[in-house]
Amino acid sequence: MEFGIITQGYRLREIRKKLELKQEDVSGNEITRNLVSMIETDKATLTEKAAKVIHGNLKDVIKKRNIKCDVNIDEIFITEKDQAEEIFTRYLKYIEEIGILAEEKLENMLFLLNKYNMNSNKVFMYKKLAENFETSGKYEKALKYFNLANEFAVMSNIDHEVHEEIILSLTHCCSELNLHEEVIRVIDKYMDNNEERDITKSNHIKILYNKSVTLKLMKRYDEALDTLKKIQISYSKKITDNNMFIKSEMIKGNCYREKGYYSRALSIHKKIYNKLSKSKENSIYEILALANILEIGRILEEDVVEYIELIINKIEETNEFDDYNLAGEICNIIAEACENSNIHDADNQSIKYYYKALELSKNKKNKAVIDVAVSRILDKVIKKENSSEINDIRGEILELLSLELLMVNSKVVMILLGYYMSKEELGKVQGIIKYCEERVS
Repeated sequence: MEFGIITQGYRLREIRKKLELKQEDVSGNEITRNLVSMIETDKATLTEKAAKVIHGNLKDVIKKRNIKCDVNIDEIFITEKDQAEEIFTRYLKYIEEIGILAEEKLENMLFLLNKYNMNSNKVFMYKKLAENFETSGKYEKALKYFNLANEFAVMSNIDHEVHEEIILSLTHCCSELNLHEEVIRVIDKYMDNNEERDITKSNHIKILYNKSVTLKLMKRYDEALDTLKKIQISYSKKITDNNMFIKSEMIKGNCYREKGYYSRALSIHKKIYNKLSKSKENSIYEILALANILEIGRILEEDVVEYIELIINKIEETNEFDDYNLAGEICNIIAEACENSNIHDADNQSIKYYYKALELSKNKKNKAVIDVAVSRILDKVIKKENSSEINDIRGEILELLSLELLMVNSKVVMILLGYYMSKEELGKVQGIIKYCEERVS
């Protein structure tokens, strides 16, 4: 990636030499030879008026002398800023091609943008670079560049939709880094500085949604519910035809659950499920709604057998389920629902979904889900006193220790050691202790 700029004076001199002309041939009657000399040595600026005069003189001389040369005299109109704009366009493509490695050339590009006062271009440069860091999961770097993009967007007359995209991405990075207060600060500042009518409706809804999710995570449930009301007011009846309605209603239901309004929360999630089951779309959301029904129904001690069967069937029909971030957590919920219901073969179904939760959470390194799943499996197989199943979970525990997804002093390890000691299987006890010591060392 090259960042060199050719001055108009240098370009004029090169064109004149290729045509084998003297400075007098170029100057004509309207400008002096001395001025041409100063322009060619970059001691004077080639103004638009002078460029037109020189261009006309060149055309006349070429025609009169019938000069045959492959030279484009129009190039004398190309300014240094024009070249900087072209280099900038190439740099954006360069970012697309090599991603975050393009950061190495950032200072070169910044030098040109600063030199030619191209501050609005910085918005798009920082935004594109930030997007590549975001895609790569490098949220701290992404946040740095989204913040810079936001700063220059405020300073420049940037299209509202572009600025909104920056705000959405910026808040996403903050969320990934658990910077919840920063999410609220950024959103509130943006909303305060912009009239609602100037914000694209779809992005306005997304920004408010991100705020409600963050407020829920901060346990500011009443504020989250107030924000969700603004979404409904903004969307009016149209929200019922959009995924945002489903997502917003789920947040609302979960806020009511956290506030202890379980019946109201359950009613909301049942309505979500009924709506989705009729549309036969949004299968992941349908699974999530069913998981919420199971979780709240268990708290209210309701019969959820029907919903257990529905969610199991829906998971089997949904190819992308295993890739879903909350898949492990949902499997734990299903397993807990099975062990607390009179569903057929409840115990084995429960173990099956705890194992599925365990497997799905390894790659995602979700230690909270893993801890619940492995604890419940161990508890169940010990009660069954099935040595084969106990050895299976022992293998899983050792693997989790090697992956550093379980602590060597965790409750699970202590329970497993206690079980083998009670059975006087000292060889296995020593094997586990030795394995743990190796992990520590």
